[in-house]
Amino acid sequence: TGGKEAIKVQRPGLRPKIESDLNILLATAGYAEAAFDEASAMDLVGVIRGFAKSLAQELDFRIEARNMARFARNFADDPKVRVPRVHGELSTEEVLCMEFVEGRKFSELLGTGDDIRPLVEVYFRTAYKMLFIDGFFHGDLHPGNVFLQSDGVLAIIDCGMVGRLSPSQKDKLIDILWAVMSEDMEA
Repeated sequence: TGGKEAIKVQRPGLRPKIESDLNILLATAGYAEAAFDEASAMDLVGVIRGFAKSLAQELDFRIEARNMARFARNFADDPKVRVPRVHGELSTEEVLCMEFVEGRKFSELLGTGDDIRPLVEVYFRTAYKMLFIDGFFHGDLHPGNVFLQSDGVLAIIDCGMVGRLSPSQKDKLIDILWAVMSEDMEA
């Protein structure tokens, strides 16, 4: 279209290397669990399997493209939040073609001394909506994955890792946060 685009390309041979490393970690965790009660109590094998599942999803850029499309729909009515448009016809499991995001990383703005309170409010309102309203949230929403564009809009990138909360999980999370804020240790 003549616009600026970004292309995210997976390194060749990355998947077999990661699978090999994960197999080594699983074997090591299995040995540790067999040898040490503490390791077994921590369920190291389960932790590594969970990590492997999350990593497998991040290695498939088609999943990231779907996540970006869902975030774009969820924030379609919010003029302060933008998710790059994905070119699905040009994207595959190992290549993601999307609109290029220009702007300054939120992490760069934190140390400038500028008044970024309005930006912080949008950032936290966005995270709040993801968690408590949509139940579909960015799993890596650190300030390096958020850009401030020249028009004052927050642009969110790197949507490969997401989480989901059911309505009952959202309610439980609210209960936990309320208990912490109320200093209700029993709750």
